[in-house]
Amino acid sequence: MHRRNAVNLRLTIDQIPEIVQEAFDEPQGKAALLNDIAEASTDILIFSSEPSTIILRLSTLMERILGLTSDYLPDQAIRPDELLFNIPILGASVFYLTKSAIPIVQAQFVKLDDLDLVSYNLCFAPVGVTLLQFKSMKATECFDWIDCSPGEVLIDENEDYRRSSNGHILRRISESDDEWKYLYWQYNGTVIKSYKDKVFAVVEREEGKHIDEFDAQGLLGDTRFMCNLEAEERARLRDASDNDVENSLINEDRLQHPIATMTIGDKGAKMLRIDSYKLFDLMEHDEKLESSIRLLLLKSLKLKIGNLLRAFKNKLFE
Repeated sequence: MHRRNAVNLRLTIDQIPEIVQEAFDEPQGKAALLNDIAEASTDILIFSSEPSTIILRLSTLMERILGLTSDYLPDQAIRPDELLFNIPILGASVFYLTKSAIPIVQAQFVKLDDLDLVSYNLCFAPVGVTLLQFKSMKATECFDWIDCSPGEVLIDENEDYRRSSNGHILRRISESDDEWKYLYWQYNGTVIKSYKDKVFAVVEREEGKHIDEFDAQGLLGDTRFMCNLEAEERARLRDASDNDVENSLINEDRLQHPIATMTIGDKGAKMLRIDSYKLFDLMEHDEKLESSIRLLLLKSLKLKIGNLLRAFKNKLFE
């Protein structure tokens, strides 16, 4: 019985460079290969688990570059309309990639001291902030350490309802409103919480408190930070809509909520001070950091509700 000769489909390692070289010798082969790589990079990201913002932006830029290169190689030319369409997209891709990449590059040259590591391990790591993200926060001067004197008022409840001459509430979303842009995390010392001149809590710390402990307090100033975060979101929606200015101002009035006064006790206090505007900028270009910070804010609010209920319970049974 006649048997057909088998076709040898096996490749040796020595043959691989020859095949690749043959593909690159032909312009059509180069174009097809680059186009396949561009499409493959997108497919990989679709099936990858929650790629970071910088990876998505880098992939978008590489896909555009490879796509243009694959169009150029066959006849050594690119159609003007295609070039006109892709140049703005390339420019935007480079801009946003730079916004994501610069803090990461700066973070490589940052060293964390012992206090930084304590705050990271107790407050930021439990909500998913990576060490690289925390270093990026320090590199961009998102936070610093301050020593507060006894009697110093960190947060004043009366500032929340200061009004302008036309009756509208002044929003603290400009760089000039320094007292409104800060969040705080207490490392040591004493903080007195009060509302309408009534003290409802005195918080003492020696070396911080883990965010997951029942008597932790999380961040100070988180309520007004969330008000500003909401105002930022509404401002974006307002810019994209046709609502008039008067309606926008009325909507912003609804963002106001009572806040407690935070006063430093007689022992003083060391605080981690967070610049919310610089944090906004990082969150805008890092979705995972934004998710972690939102979780930290939710934890802080949950802790404050629990502390208020315990204080109310203790007052009932006095």
